[in-house]
Amino acid sequence: METKSANNYPIKYAIVPILEPIVGVAAYIVTKCYVVSEIKRFKKDGTSEMSYEVVLPYQENKCDNRGNLERQYPNYNYYHQCTNYIVLPQLYDDHKIALEIATKMNKEILDTEIYLLLHDEKFEKRVKTIQEHHQYTVAQYKKMEKIFEENTRDMKVKTDTTLESNKVFEKTGVQTNSFYIK
Repeated sequence: METKSANNYPIKYAIVPILEPIVGVAAYIVTKCYVVSEIKRFKKDGTSEMSYEVVLPYQENKCDNRGNLERQYPNYNYYHQCTNYIVLPQLYDDHKIALEIATKMNKEILDTEIYLLLHDEKFEKRVKTIQEHHQYTVAQYKKMEKIFEENTRDMKVKTDTTLESNKVFEKTGVQTNSFYIK
């Protein structure tokens, strides 16, 4: 059951990396998230960059006794610090824009894998194998993305809660895809 306090957080779309052992980032998916804070960091060159502490509505391997996904909400400790957030560099009001950017980022993963291949007589065969594996991997995570979207219909993204970096992105078109997980 969604708590009243969870309704008070801005809801945005996030592009989330899917991490796999050994591989690292296997794919990116789009999901809604609760925004718990905005962080503005100033650089020595006088510019600044924004990042966001967000709580994803679902986390891997978090299911109830019947195997259903268990909704996650912002959790706070005794010191009023959120304990279950991740940090992302960009959030979106528009689902289609987030999907387009995630698609480009997934293509970059494939392009990097191909770039790192040894160029020999088996190159073309390995490229085809990598392309097929990448398509399969992304398709599997897209299924998860669809389940998340269906299960978060109650979470409404409001465009009237424009975050600081969205203003910057609209003016400059600059998009960053770096991130870190706490």
